Amino acid sequence: NENSQKEGDAEGYSENDFFKDENGERCFIGIKNGKANLIFESKIINTEYSDINDASLTYNKNNELSYIAKSAGRFYEQQGNEFVVSGNKIYDTFQNVYPPVLFNSNNEPVYSCSDSVSENSNNYYLVIGNEIQTVKNINSSEPVKFTSWIKDLKINADGNITYIGMDEIIIPAKKTDPDIEVYDEYFTKSYFVKNNLASELGYNIGNTKYGSNGNI
Repeated sequence: NENSQKEGDAEGYSENDFFKDENGERCFIGIKNGKANLIFESKIINTEYSDINDASLTYNKNNELSYIAKSAGRFYEQQGNEFVVSGNKIYDTFQNVYPPVLFNSNNEPVYSCSDSVSENSNNYYLVIGNEIQTVKNINSSEPVKFTSWIKDLKINADGNITYIGMDEIIIPAKKTDPDIEVYDEYFTKSYFVKNNLASELGYNIGNTKYGSNGNI
């Protein structure tokens, strides 16, 4: 029922929160002897992975089960060793891989990931298959990087890939009076990215809404 809960969680989940197969059976992730299993109501799929991200479960264009997995460790406990699995194919490993996993017309997975570049600093990328995508400013053709987040990833009906990419901007404090404490200022600069071309949206923007044509 809609008030059912996942074991160990205090928050209730509705039926729509669970991934279901073509027969309408809910899927759960179970860990046994260090290996993750996909547990449906009438079957269990064993894997060699240490964990599977349940929010990433989906089907590719060939109706093959696809998801984000780890080869060592557990999600939300430690970073690293994360990759997309689609059917029988395992894609390249990144430090962090995030849902959703979408598929283009060539049945290649489209997803976001991040790698650490220094302590408390990450770079975020869009990946198609195994290829990290290079993003350029639509006006200047200068490279654009994202150090804060990637969200709202979509593949539109016309095949265009869009998302919001965010870069953290830090303005160092200038101490002119030794008796007054000053602090660095932090801003988030957002871009609307369409097919690897980034249009500046502004700083510290709120929620975004999209029209039927995929435009903001």
